[in-house]
Amino acid sequence: MIKTTKWLLLSIVFVRNYSDDDLIILLVYVDDILIVGKNISRIDILMKQLGESFSMKDMKVVKNIFDISILPDKKENKLWLSHEHYIKKVLHIF
Repeated sequence: MIKTTKWLLLSIVFVRNYSDDDLIILLVYVDDILIVGKNISRIDILMKQLGESFSMKDMKVVKNIFDISILPDKKENKLWLSHEHYIKKVLHIF
């Protein structure tokens, strides 16, 4: 008899909208947290609040999450997401 185990992947997205058309996105995946927003002071306040309840380490600017590269374009004030690394792994297999 083969015994199987079901795994529950915990991923949650929280979005906080502010009245001045600003927002903060908080992505939680297992034991990783990604916080995205334009207003650094609001992000700092949120991180301080979270730090009061959880042990956290600030990794500063994120470059990669879930095998997705995050490429900042400061000139255009945008973030680009790239799955190139994963695609190359898949192509290498085939």
